[in-house]
Amino acid sequence: SSNQSNFSSKYLIIGGGMAADSGARGIRSKDSTGRITIISNEGLPPYTRPALSKKLWTDKSFHEEQTNMGTEKINDLKIIFNTQAISIDTKNKTVLTDQQQKITYEKLLLATGSRPKTIPGPKSDSVIFLRTFDDYQKIKNLSNKNKHVIVVGDSYIGTEIAAALAQNNTKVSLVIDSDRLFAQKFSQDLIDEYERRFEDHNVQIIRDHRAAEYDLKNGKVQLQLTDGHVLEADGLVFGLGVDYNLELIKGTEIKHDEKSVKVDKYLKTSVDDVWAAGDIIDYPDAIIGPNQSAHVDQANYSGFTAGENMTGAQIAYRHTPYFYSRVFGISWNALGHISSDLDIYKEPELTAKQNIFYYFDKNELLVGILLWNGTVDLDHFRNLLAGKPKLADLRKVLQLDRQ
Repeated sequence: SSNQSNFSSKYLIIGGGMAADSGARGIRSKDSTGRITIISNEGLPPYTRPALSKKLWTDKSFHEEQTNMGTEKINDLKIIFNTQAISIDTKNKTVLTDQQQKITYEKLLLATGSRPKTIPGPKSDSVIFLRTFDDYQKIKNLSNKNKHVIVVGDSYIGTEIAAALAQNNTKVSLVIDSDRLFAQKFSQDLIDEYERRFEDHNVQIIRDHRAAEYDLKNGKVQLQLTDGHVLEADGLVFGLGVDYNLELIKGTEIKHDEKSVKVDKYLKTSVDDVWAAGDIIDYPDAIIGPNQSAHVDQANYSGFTAGENMTGAQIAYRHTPYFYSRVFGISWNALGHISSDLDIYKEPELTAKQNIFYYFDKNELLVGILLWNGTVDLDHFRNLLAGKPKLADLRKVLQLDRQ
């Protein structure tokens, strides 16, 4: 099949995730006919990735096939599956793939996303660094059988999968390298509440430990910690954070550093006719300044705007993405900078469960907002953040208690 080797496409998108889907939709909103080609290293069309650690585990009415985003229904769009782009020639506007295809483009979108950080050990269906739908299915096979699964990392993925497994008849140990869950983001009260939910579901939290490597022995996985301890279980799931897929642009003139591609407010890179979107971009956020956000909201909005601009539109990207998590019935949404190093203030309880926390920098400027439970109008809080109010100004209209 690789000898459809050379062809051209008006729009070429590298990456097969949610930013690629929204990129294609952005293009189609302005250009109904120009050929779109997506190069994906997965075997499935784009799907809602957050569902792999959230909704598929907790919402009985949500089924696996509903994760498909319907990208293939977009007219005049072709997805090349299980294929890796290996080099870009921005002068001649060509991309080479590992299937020996040479694709010529007029406009290029980089939406290569990220991949999970890993640690050394043999390949096994019982050991999962969660990223893909295939990974989700492997975790599902470990669950619901009263088996013991070790989850490593207090990232979004780590805490969500630990919660998902615990709610599906699975014994869970959660290994974290800090002394508290989400210690770097939340106030002490919230950390207490978070941890209580895990403990209520019999999740054993193993604190201040790091994973070094793992092995397989007699049908079990053995996890070696950096202090020499060995933990044994039926399965092992990692949520250690991500590395960004930037190999493709190393050696090109596209401006980047080791973590991100630099784009302007139109999501254009430093090279003509090349845009970027999603996890990999460092972009000038209209509200919070230079920003990189590896979250779904960013993939959806930046992809769409980049797609529009590939057709010749000049639309500045003005969306400040939010990030969120759902565990054990707690749902939180955050905007801006959320760190326990900042000064945290809280509005008095809205209801027993709902709270709003405000994060201020050392100059007493509002830099982040955390919404704890409850349905919220995020745009209201975006506008609040955009006004860059000082603590003293907010205190004129809100009662705020120091945390």
